[in-house]
Amino acid sequence: MKFYPTSLYDANAGEDAVWTALQVGLEAVLGGAYYRLPITGSDGFTRYEPDILLVLPFRRLLILECKGCRIANIDAINGSVWQMAGWYRTQEQPHSQARTQMFALKDMLRDRGIAGMPVEYLVALPFVSRKEWQERFGGLAAGDSILFTEDLAPEALIRRIEAIQTHDMVDEASWGRLSEVLGSSDRWSSGGARVQGSPTVNPDDRTAIARRVTILRYTGTPPSAQQLCSTIGIGLEAPYTYLVATAALERRRSAEALGGQHQVRKNLRSDAEQTEEVQLLFSKALRHFISRPILSRSEERVLIRRAIREVAEHDAYAAEQLRHDVFAWRDVLAELEEAGIDLAVSSGSTNHDWADPALRDLAVRLQASFRRQRQNAGRRRETFEGAARHYLDHVYEPTPTVVMEGFTRLTPLQRHFIWRCAEKGARVWVVQPYRSEQSRGFAALDDTYKDFLNGATILDIRTDPVGQGNMLVQLQQGLFSNQVPAGANPSNGSVRVDRFEHRNDEVAACVERILAALSDPDDSRLPKDIAVVCSDPQGTVPLLREEAEVRGKPDLFSVPPRQLLLTPVGRFALTLYEVWESDGLDLDAEQFATLLASGWLGAAAQRSIEPFTAIAAQQFLSCRTARDWLEAFGRLELQRKAGPGLLGSLYARLPSSLIEDTHLRLWRETIHTVVRLCRKLFQSGEKPIGDHIALLLDEIERLDPDRILLAEREVLTSIRDAFADLASANSVLMDAGEFGQVLNGLIRERADGTGISDGELPGSQAGKQPDRIWVVGPEGIDNVTCHTVFFLGLDDRNMPASGGPRWPRAEWNLEEHIKRERYRFLAVLRAAEHRLYLSYAGRDWEQTYRASLYLDMVGSFVRTNVVAPRPSPPSQEVVTADLPARHHISVHRSRYDIAEIAIFKLCPYRFKLEALTNWARCYSNSWQLAWIARGVWIAEIFAHVHAVAPGRHAPIEMSELLQTAVAATKCAVVDRFRGLHPLTWISVERDVRQSVVWLANKMIQRGAECGITSSTNSFSKELSIDSERTVIIEASADFLELRGTWANPLWETNRRAVWLQYGRRDVGIPAQQGELSLFTRLYDAVSWWGDMSFHLSRTAKMEVSKADELREAVRHIQAGAFPKNPGDHCRYCPVHDTCMGLLP
Repeated sequence: MKFYPTSLYDANAGEDAVWTALQVGLEAVLGGAYYRLPITGSDGFTRYEPDILLVLPFRRLLILECKGCRIANIDAINGSVWQMAGWYRTQEQPHSQARTQMFALKDMLRDRGIAGMPVEYLVALPFVSRKEWQERFGGLAAGDSILFTEDLAPEALIRRIEAIQTHDMVDEASWGRLSEVLGSSDRWSSGGARVQGSPTVNPDDRTAIARRVTILRYTGTPPSAQQLCSTIGIGLEAPYTYLVATAALERRRSAEALGGQHQVRKNLRSDAEQTEEVQLLFSKALRHFISRPILSRSEERVLIRRAIREVAEHDAYAAEQLRHDVFAWRDVLAELEEAGIDLAVSSGSTNHDWADPALRDLAVRLQASFRRQRQNAGRRRETFEGAARHYLDHVYEPTPTVVMEGFTRLTPLQRHFIWRCAEKGARVWVVQPYRSEQSRGFAALDDTYKDFLNGATILDIRTDPVGQGNMLVQLQQGLFSNQVPAGANPSNGSVRVDRFEHRNDEVAACVERILAALSDPDDSRLPKDIAVVCSDPQGTVPLLREEAEVRGKPDLFSVPPRQLLLTPVGRFALTLYEVWESDGLDLDAEQFATLLASGWLGAAAQRSIEPFTAIAAQQFLSCRTARDWLEAFGRLELQRKAGPGLLGSLYARLPSSLIEDTHLRLWRETIHTVVRLCRKLFQSGEKPIGDHIALLLDEIERLDPDRILLAEREVLTSIRDAFADLASANSVLMDAGEFGQVLNGLIRERADGTGISDGELPGSQAGKQPDRIWVVGPEGIDNVTCHTVFFLGLDDRNMPASGGPRWPRAEWNLEEHIKRERYRFLAVLRAAEHRLYLSYAGRDWEQTYRASLYLDMVGSFVRTNVVAPRPSPPSQEVVTADLPARHHISVHRSRYDIAEIAIFKLCPYRFKLEALTNWARCYSNSWQLAWIARGVWIAEIFAHVHAVAPGRHAPIEMSELLQTAVAATKCAVVDRFRGLHPLTWISVERDVRQSVVWLANKMIQRGAECGITSSTNSFSKELSIDSERTVIIEASADFLELRGTWANPLWETNRRAVWLQYGRRDVGIPAQQGELSLFTRLYDAVSWWGDMSFHLSRTAKMEVSKADELREAVRHIQAGAFPKNPGDHCRYCPVHDTCMGLLP
């Protein structure tokens, strides 16, 4: 038996199983099997497409109607009607459906000169056994008209075929004629048989074509399926095609059973969520109609990158720029394919269409190279746009009626589809919202369909208003109209407009209101009844999830499956493909931190992220190769064994002082593990995507399971599930580097490969996940309605959004952009049925904002809450069980160091953070480390002189010793700060040498002998706080100093340790925090610290004024108040980065 086609390109496991069973069982049987053979009427239009047609010589023709339901999906059987449960339709009539196809096939054959051909039909239930059926329904509606699971076995199939009655009324010539009519190739190939006789329109007569278009406009609520069917004249008997623009609209219309039988895609996999899906979304429907292998978006980008390498082979800069813009160039090449433009031979694109004429020349070469890469990849795979254009131009035969709903904008391919359907004689219906009273708001639709308005029929139907409250209706029907509002109403009830201080407050208020509505016993709203709309759903979902998690509802917002790659575990996988070059490891410090943070190297490695981050700028910023990293770990180990030496207080301020042997062992293991993994991944050669995914996930799972946290393992399982479709794909062969680029691209791509054009994220889909909140962009909610709508981010930067030409093209129209933005805003307002919340934030983490000008217009109807109250904090009952106990800050102590008190008087918040952890006391960013490196170098110079020439020396001799020590100690200092850039060392060395010169001049001026001494004595005095309490105030003295006969040291190394700099003597006014007087200048704090240290070192009793200052500071410390005191000194603060992200 011959099979047309030989394999099913739809890759539906269940249907493929039936097809495979026929291939195995009927291999030796003479005849042919046809998949979805078009049955056309006398008018030439395709009316039916049987799932499978078996043509057996001299036997009756056999139609197989496949239903992928399980026994649990069939609730009851009433005659020929099956009542369905948990199914995409409420009813099925498989026998009636197959019988109708049988009669239609007979009629078609009669019209083609083959009369009297007998036809039988069977219903195939591949996932229902005969035993299950009999246990539930007995012999009801079964008989011999159903093929059950066991009937698909080869022996059983042969018996059923032999049982088909023979037919000798048709001779061999007629059977040959039958084969000619049916065709010997599948209907999807460009050379296949094509139905002729469809009524067509002269393609040059655009007005005549436009007359085949009817624009159906509704005023309020989208019309129901019943309204559409009665108005347009579509139903079960008349074949028609129904297409929609967004995923949300597809779910709604498919639930209402709209769509032709030829749009049903069968999912017969046992793990499929839905065994049959009606393909209504434009891109999905066309892919279903084409039914041939098409390049995925990921494969396209791989081939485009190969084309870039070919085009820019000798220009590294151009190649890098092209790779950076690969998404933009993919879109450009797709648009050219949609429009049918070959730049090498077509005048469809001129230099004026491009940002620069040179870009058109580049596009010509890139398009040609991209096509060559597709040919070289084999399998004759096309892009979706190219395959769709070819299909529409050479193969497609539309149904008599084509309905398109929700297409606010038309891509070149969608516009071409309308023209082709109309040219072929089909009646095209465009369903869209429109109110002539709000023509300014709907002007974008007029622009979209302006080519069709000269000839198209416009039909208006009035539907009920969407909003249920007077204020909501007034806003939905009055915005962008000539209507003059009676006056602004208070912002409450069905419409509320808020301004928040910060974006975090806006998100928190949104989550708080959602939770309040869901927990209200008098409110029947469910999560599926609520939509959160924003211009950037991908960036907003993490904020919403974080806030919901804090409030004890982490599952309220879902993570899009492929966004799992942005989780730490996903980043681990991405990083593995970023850190390997042809000559080995190329791993920077940020990527190393990503690997540790993932948790996939074990909980201990994950906990080491804090010390690693602290030490990175000191030691690791220049590390790239495995040898670099292992040498850096070796240096740290030697420094750890050497201890502080004569660095004294400086050593404690270095991140390296807190590194432990355990950290070094874990980090060495990480390097060895990454090298091992990368070698396995990159030495595997070229493979399909599925093989790369399997290898990656298998290698990760082989890591030590005892060290891996359960949460990380669960995320990996989710990632494996999210890539199930890719893993089963027979893709273009690619190497590991190209696969790594595919993984990074998946983050920006929808799971179905169509892009995020409708603003809806996978994993956040209204109706599909009733227990999750729908997060969507303005485009995604267009033409659908929802009980409650939150519209976030309505500031002057996001609504209307800024526009401009899309690189590298130059076409753009400001007026059209403004109309489109106006419609986007109105579409969201029209989606709200009962509640509408509009809001914006005055600032975020980067800049400040003003209200959108559209909110100013809304202000004519509804008053804005200028400053919304700060959302209430989450209840303690929710968070205390999940958050670790706070680190206790001991403020009531018996001893205080004078340096701590000086820090408190400069910034109490710094004092608090440094008290929380030793890591907070370490200087860890490159700018601060450059300053402390100066201090360490001076300390090393002093230590060197102290070791080689102890005792006192004449000023000239001491100056020479210090100058010689600069070069002698340079290597040791550089080893301590290998992370600093070479250019930084030029500045550091210059400053150190200038400091040595300054010291020499000072010594010569004073004229006395001097020497380097090690101060190891601590000075302290007892201080009474009140009548009952006393504390000890001490000054640490673990440092080196340059002394002579003068009272104070000329230089002491621990000043750098605490403060980095001395500060400037600019005029400063003390800051006041309640009764506490704080320093505003670093210079004042350093001077006060030095002065107090001097007084503590004296044997005489401390002056009363000095004691009072200390007493006041200690009392405020013990009061537990630690306000922030920002100023220029923040640059020199070791906890600066942490402080910026925390509230006091």
